[in-house]
Formats: sequence, structure tokens, C-alpha cells
Amino acid sequence: MPVDNTGAITGISTSNVFNQTFDVNGNVEDNGNLSVTVGNASSGATFEGTMDESTASGTWNNTSVNMNGIWEGAKQ
Repeated sequence: MPVDNTGAITGISTSNVFNQTFDVNGNVEDNGNLSVTVGNASSGATFEGTMDESTASGTWNNTSVNMNGIWEGAKQ
């Protein structure tokens, strides 16, 4: 997830489960809390969590397909 200097997150995500790409939009607050939508609010997934200088983690939820879980990542 690319993050610009204002905390805005934009990009494209690929789902291995659905074999599709989705727009990614969200933001990281100054305290590290993040909120991201992949796809759109009615048929996509929401990601909530925290981010610091090198790692990020949290939970995700996709109500349209009744799926949820945890996620984590590291800065590349």
C-alpha cells in the first residue's frame, strides 16, 4: 500500500481468491491508525489497523462474501 506524505493511501490490489484487481483507497492518521477500502464499500473489503515506520497489521472484513481475517505487512 503506497502512502504519500499526507497519509493518503492509493493503489491497486490483486485478489488471488477472486483473480481480480481492485482499487485501494484510504489513509493513515498521525498516530498510525489506518483505514483502507479495497474495491468499494458495498462489495469490497475494509482494512483497519496500525502502521509504523516499518510494519503494519490489523483486521479486514468483506461483508458481501462473509469473509474476514487478520493481515500484516512490512515496508519494502
